[in-house]
Amino acid sequence: MHDWEYQNIQKFQPPLNKNLTEPELPLVDLGYDESEYFHRYREIKQMQATLEQELEELKPNLVTLIEKHGGKIKTRDVNAYLVKRKTWDYSREVEALNSQLKEKKKEEENTGIATVKSVMTYPVVR
Repeated sequence: MHDWEYQNIQKFQPPLNKNLTEPELPLVDLGYDESEYFHRYREIKQMQATLEQELEELKPNLVTLIEKHGGKIKTRDVNAYLVKRKTWDYSREVEALNSQLKEKKKEEENTGIATVKSVMTYPVVR
């Protein structure tokens, strides 16, 4: 996924994924009045949250149906199968090292040893 994302960023050059030296991003006319952009953005974010919730609710049923059909469903318009992803619990030693690493990163950010690699600008509308 990382390679795919990188390739598409290189190909499409999305304006919010660049370090811009210009004071502001270009304004693309989508046919809205200025205040409508904020309302539409908030409306779409709410629709997205509702859809994500519904997707999460559908997943257990899909797993059950796919398992019922032997782990695969293939029709003319649907190709469904299961993927198992593992999560890991690590030893106290590894968790301690991870905490130390997080602290060291924060320290380097605060002291200026770490340098800013990129800055991404995104809106927050509530």
